[in-house]
Amino acid sequence: MSQVIDNIVNMNNYIYQNNSVRMMLFIISGVFLGYTLEPIPKTLEKLFKNSNIFKFIILFVTACIYVYPLNIQHLINIVVCSILALVIFEGIRIYDKYVEEKEKENKKTN
Repeated sequence: MSQVIDNIVNMNNYIYQNNSVRMMLFIISGVFLGYTLEPIPKTLEKLFKNSNIFKFIILFVTACIYVYPLNIQHLINIVVCSILALVIFEGIRIYDKYVEEKEKENKKTN
């Protein structure tokens, strides 16, 4: 049993030793952590729905706190990872909308 736990710990350490991977996983998990606070106040809901700049600032500040002390390479990684996270989630939203439209079309034809 101890060997299994050691293998799991070693695998986690191997995955998380890369700063960029660790930061991206941290940002993504932070997004999901935000859902634990549902329902959010209407004011914040409007900000999140209407402002990609607000979303970027939240991701950017979170990553800067995570990567303390900051250097120029970390800053570049943070900007890229924050933008990448926003693009990935926007792509998922677009795909969800596409799937919903296809389902509506299929219901109309049946």
